[in-house]
Amino acid sequence: VVQECAKQDRIVVADLLAWLQALPQPALVGATGLLVLLECTIGLGFIAPGESGLLIAATTVTGSWSRFVILWAVVTVCCAIGDSIGYTIGRKFGPALRETKLIKKHGAEGWDKTTGILRRRGAWAVFFARFLPVVRTLMPAAAGTSGLPYRKFLPAVAAGAACWSLVHISIGAAL
Repeated sequence: VVQECAKQDRIVVADLLAWLQALPQPALVGATGLLVLLECTIGLGFIAPGESGLLIAATTVTGSWSRFVILWAVVTVCCAIGDSIGYTIGRKFGPALRETKLIKKHGAEGWDKTTGILRRRGAWAVFFARFLPVVRTLMPAAAGTSGLPYRKFLPAVAAGAACWSLVHISIGAAL
């Protein structure tokens, strides 16, 4: 029975990957970019499966450098835009964000950890937060709240997004 279930799971995954590979490239890249953008915007990372969607979409770039580079560029830009939206929300609403139901329920500890890291490390924290679940979602708004200047925030976000997306697309392509 276990072997039969495992076989069925492999068939489902193979069918899903075949369907993804058959999608027109613009639709696949656009949907992946949107998922990543939503994940990067404050709070939506708890709902939108951007990282999972990126890994799945990345399995379709095997053997095509142009598909790889296009997906990488779109995901990097969408990460930076999503993080910039989160930063703007943090600037506008400040510390009141920590008191929202979503943050209290899913990430109050992460918010506190994120703001503490920001105070100690500044823009470097923004860069490395891209690689930490939960912290990645909370960092942009926390950076805006903390008063980190946007001129320092944006280069860190862009570099972190480029590295993060490159790693995830490479992993997905290898799978």
